[in-house]
Formats: sequence, C-alpha cells, structure tokens
Amino acid sequence: MGTSATSVRDRGRARCAVPAGLALVAGIALALTGLVAASGELAHRTGSPTARAGIRLAVPSTALVAGQPELRRQPALLDRLTFRRPGAVRVTAARVDGEPVFLGIARSADLATYLRGTGLAHADFRASQVGVRYAPVAAGRQVRSPVQEGVWAAWSVGPGARTLTWPLRRGGWELVVMNADGGRGVDVRLSVGTPSWPRWPVSAALLSGGVLLVAVGLTVLHRAPPGRRHPYDVTGHVR
Repeated sequence: MGTSATSVRDRGRARCAVPAGLALVAGIALALTGLVAASGELAHRTGSPTARAGIRLAVPSTALVAGQPELRRQPALLDRLTFRRPGAVRVTAARVDGEPVFLGIARSADLATYLRGTGLAHADFRASQVGVRYAPVAAGRQVRSPVQEGVWAAWSVGPGARTLTWPLRRGGWELVVMNADGGRGVDVRLSVGTPSWPRWPVSAALLSGGVLLVAVGLTVLHRAPPGRRHPYDVTGHVR
C-alpha cells in the first residue's frame, strides 16, 4: 500500500479578483468621465478666454443671419450623459473694431421684409466648423438702423461684447447680427452656446464615485485571502 500527498491552491483570491476588477474598471471609467466633464466645463465657463474670444466672422454683407435649427450646437458631454436637451441658446458677439454691434431675434417673414434687397450671409453653427453661405445682391440697398425697426422679439445693441439669450420655440425665428448703424460689412467675434446650468455637482459626483469604486476594488484585492497550499491525502491501494 502506498500513500501520496498532493495539494491545491486556495481559490479565494481568484474569486475576489472578479468583482474587484469590475469595481476598478468601473471606477476608472467614472473618474475619467468626471475629469473630462470638469475640464470641459472649466474651459468653457463664462469669462474664460475661450468663451470671450469666440470665432471671427467677417462678411461683406449687410447682415449675418442664422435660423433656430442652425443655432443648435452639439450638446456637451454632461448634457448627453444626463439626457439634457438645451431649451435656449446664448449668443455673444463683439465687433472687431469695438464699434456698436446689434444682435436681434425676429420672425423669418419680418426679417425677410426688413432685409429685402440687401446682401446676406447665412451661418450654420451646428458643426465644429461654422459654415457660411452668401446671398449677394448687386448694389444692395442701404437699410435703416435695426434699432429703428419694431420687428424684434429680443435684441441687444452697444459697443463691446453683447450677449443675447433666446429660449428656443416653435415657428420660424432667426438670429441677425449687424452693425448698429445698418452699414455693410460685418466683422465680429461670435460665440454660440447654451445657458450654463450647475454641471459642477454632476462632475464632482462622477469623480467621487469613480474614486470610491477604485478604492473598494483595491481594498477587496488587498484583503483577499492569500494563496496557500492545503495538503490532503489520497490513499491508493495497490495489489
């Protein structure tokens, strides 16, 4: 009769590794999402250089116009994560030469009547690269100052940067950017976005949740029973 001894490795650590690994992966993903969202909010917060600068649009036309569909920018990361649909648009414009600029919202029909016979530039802000197409008019007529018109549902005028916030609504509404005196040649720095909402708590929650999950995963791995060998006897009978 002979006796042989074998051993097997304790599988406790292996069983703990699966949930710990899932917690680590989920935690890292949440933390990275929170960091990206926070950095994006920091870069685009009101008053930052990026928000103030905008993009430069210089057109030889009397007015720069954009319909409501063309003003809908791609939603930010947190807006997509929270399924938030922007209900308003915020436009900031400043003439490059510092002279008074006019921002206004009017019905498409009223705007067409006011600007009939003038050269227009139509802007599309939906993509990262703003598209501009022209509707030139030879020897276009000079229009009156937009301030003298009564077609505006909302407007802002003055030197420096002017901001106009417009709640998106049904119907044909258009944004117009002009020189305050109605003269040809619009040269402005323009930014289009959505009114800010408190994104910082969401970013902080994502980051904190990610860090917590990573800590839980590391703790589970650290406290898992170490691999050890347990002897057991296997007795075989040999004739």
